[in-house]
Amino acid sequence: MRWLNAKNIRLTSVFLAQDLRGRYVGSTIGIFWNVINPLITISLYTLVFQVFLKQRSGDHPYYIVYLFCGMLPWMAVSEAISRCTVTILENSNLVKKVVFPKEILILNVILSSFTHEIIGLALFIILLFAVGTPPGIFALFIIVVFIFQLIFSAGLGFFFSTLNIFIRDTSHLLQSGLFLWFLATPIIYPTEALPVWIKKYCIFNPLYLLVGMYRSLLLKNELMDMKEFVIFCLMAITVFLVGIYYFRKNKQEFADYI
Repeated sequence: MRWLNAKNIRLTSVFLAQDLRGRYVGSTIGIFWNVINPLITISLYTLVFQVFLKQRSGDHPYYIVYLFCGMLPWMAVSEAISRCTVTILENSNLVKKVVFPKEILILNVILSSFTHEIIGLALFIILLFAVGTPPGIFALFIIVVFIFQLIFSAGLGFFFSTLNIFIRDTSHLLQSGLFLWFLATPIIYPTEALPVWIKKYCIFNPLYLLVGMYRSLLLKNELMDMKEFVIFCLMAITVFLVGIYYFRKNKQEFADYI
């Protein structure tokens, strides 16, 4: 990756700063929307699934904590993929007129999305202390999981951003796909709610593995299943290599299609 040098890292940091500032231009409370929006979403899910539908939690006595823990990685990954898919088209002027490593556009979106997750994670840890179940020493391993989560998201971002250049329906189809992926992952319901015949296929769902690792480290205060961790790491690396290869193979043609 010859493009990943000091100059391009500085350029990425400039793009990232502009992206974070641009989101809240004219907003009264600015970056605090990163706290308010997840809280609203999680509160609504809690109201519907715990209060109305009497959904029980899995690994924690408080459903809102159980839900929050699953939503953290989900929101980061889904936002990163959705934004990456359209970022080349949204920056068409740059792509056409300026010579720079186009990979930076994808990395900028990935880092921006995960910056917001870090804010959410800090809020979640405060919540754990507030309900009397603070995270243990194993929670530190979330840093390792986080790195491979970034790699996985970047791979999907590179792939779908490229595919969307040639097939413009990709971004629309992706939203439906992400919704189905969300429902197929035990986020709003415990894993035990899944039929036995489905559980044996869950290991092929990377978000199932990722959410499970978050809950093991942050809620159960235990080390994640190492077999599932290795499988997720292999998935992340494979997805990244396929995504970056597809992106780099076609990026010279981007300007012709946008």
